[in-house]
Amino acid sequence: ENPDWFALNDDVMGGVSVGVVALTESSVIFEGEVSTDNNGGFVSLRSPMNAYDLSPYTDVVIAYRGEGQDFTMVLADNPAWYMPKFESKVIEESSEWTTSTVSLYDFTQYAMTNYGEVETGEEMSPGLLSDVIRIELMNSAFESGEFWLEIDYIEFQGPEAE
Repeated sequence: ENPDWFALNDDVMGGVSVGVVALTESSVIFEGEVSTDNNGGFVSLRSPMNAYDLSPYTDVVIAYRGEGQDFTMVLADNPAWYMPKFESKVIEESSEWTTSTVSLYDFTQYAMTNYGEVETGEEMSPGLLSDVIRIELMNSAFESGEFWLEIDYIEFQGPEAE
């Protein structure tokens, strides 16, 4: 629903991956090519920075089809990329339309270290969900190759959600 989602790829740090966002009448298409050259290897589709209070919700549902990459959803409560953030793989490659439902409470928090990302052990909570300021889809593995992803919708659901 929000046309302001944008691509942020590894070229911000010297990589050469390409990911481009296009809107159709009913979906968002994110496509391009991941390259691990120059220490790159990631493409991401990001929401605008905003206050996303996800505390009423327990699940995220994504209707999509795509090839070339699996995607992880990132829920960040801090604008700095290196701060701890919650992640869960939500999209597995499928050329057929697929609907994936993932519990927000199954997301795992990772922190950036000198040795890469490590699990913090912090559990997801309504308080943390209320502080989300960025929602992001990032390729799950740093693997070179072309990809395309078409998203029909991303919906947060929960027992108290209206």
